[in-house]
Amino acid sequence: VGLHDIPHEQRQRPFSIQLVTAGHMLLAGGPRSGRSSALRTIAASLADQHSPEQLRIFAFDNSGELATLEALPHCDGVVAPDDAEHCQRVLRRLRIELQRRRVHRAPATRDTREGSAPWLVLLLDSWETFRHSYDDLRHGALLSELSSVLRDGGGLGLRAFVSGDRSLLASSIVTLLGTRLILPMADADSYGLAGIARRDVPQQFIPGRAILPNTPVTTMQFAQLDPDPAPSAQRAALNRLGTQLRRRWPQTTTGAMPVRALPRLVTPDMLKPATRQWCLPIGLGGDNTETLELDLSETTTALIAGPPASGKTSTLLAMAAAAADQGARLIIATPGRSALSSALPTASTAADAQQLTSLLNTDSGPRMILVDDVELLADSDVDAALSAIISLGHHRVVLAGGTDELLGMFRGCTVAARRTRTGVLLAARAGDGELLGQPRLAAGGVLDGAGRGLLIQHGTVTALQMLQSQEV
Repeated sequence: VGLHDIPHEQRQRPFSIQLVTAGHMLLAGGPRSGRSSALRTIAASLADQHSPEQLRIFAFDNSGELATLEALPHCDGVVAPDDAEHCQRVLRRLRIELQRRRVHRAPATRDTREGSAPWLVLLLDSWETFRHSYDDLRHGALLSELSSVLRDGGGLGLRAFVSGDRSLLASSIVTLLGTRLILPMADADSYGLAGIARRDVPQQFIPGRAILPNTPVTTMQFAQLDPDPAPSAQRAALNRLGTQLRRRWPQTTTGAMPVRALPRLVTPDMLKPATRQWCLPIGLGGDNTETLELDLSETTTALIAGPPASGKTSTLLAMAAAAADQGARLIIATPGRSALSSALPTASTAADAQQLTSLLNTDSGPRMILVDDVELLADSDVDAALSAIISLGHHRVVLAGGTDELLGMFRGCTVAARRTRTGVLLAARAGDGELLGQPRLAAGGVLDGAGRGLLIQHGTVTALQMLQSQEV
């Protein structure tokens, strides 16, 4: 990754990183010191030396300079700045993999044997930005989880490379980072935090040149991916390398652990068709951002919950569109005017229990009952009728309401719907999982933005971005 200058031996030699013997690495430096460029060089060098089956790369791109790492076939996820939801999923995926290796005693490969677990490389650029973004989130839970991953991962095939300013040298994770490379700092006093005496600081310091605070002190210069130091040239070089590596290792998926960022907008053309009747494609989600279906083939009732402006009505419309595509007749149960009625002109509307019963008795074929703002039906005749319909399980019923209101309701159709433990929690908070039988849910303010939520069914919880609703 660079050239190591050893004055007391009067020689220079390549500075290389051997994952077998290396530990976690700290790269501290001030602004424009070459921190991001050094991380790109490390990633490129490791990717060039290891096949995708031997190496998987994850990155927290808090500076916005590591996005091009996705060009590498080894890359399973680059977390954009301030994307707390994606950050949480990457840390969870790493934690699960480390736990699997601990249980099965499957550390990372020491050679090229087939079936060995791949090395996991975690790059974190700009520690100070990462800490500022997530320190207050869930009372610092993400930072604690990162520390746990670093602490447990060293003996299980994970190697972390963390860059930051002087605050990294005084951080809670500094003791977990073994090798230290000190790039140009903003002021001379900062070198003292790394244990470097003023006399050992070079008179002239250029970006990418690092001090190794050993005894005696030596320096190294990080290599660049292109002779042109401009960031655009370095990114272009990484893209070219990615193309070369994909040709060298075509269609390599063994060992891949993709954790992709969820899109902010999902349109119908982005979803795959339904796999079977009453499996409703409603959005993209999961670690591989694939089409997710709400399964009402056996469980006939689902609950949609979220705070105001979280996308509850749009979620209902997306489900209605998917059901209508499968030939279902739509019935809207509402005591008054509803936005659903105008958005679903082909749907029938029941204003009271008698009309609802009449529609169910006269309409033929599969039917879905939709209710928005279900909390407004509390203790009404429609509420009682819906409770009976849900208990019989002959028709599909989807109820939507405010999270706080639903948590405070202890009788009626919403209680019956909660027993199915199936639905979508939008803008979920830590305690919202109680609605659908997930008391340990730890979303904690991560799932922000309209249509961003959690699909809960079959005992699993999956992050998703809901389909942008279309009129049916």
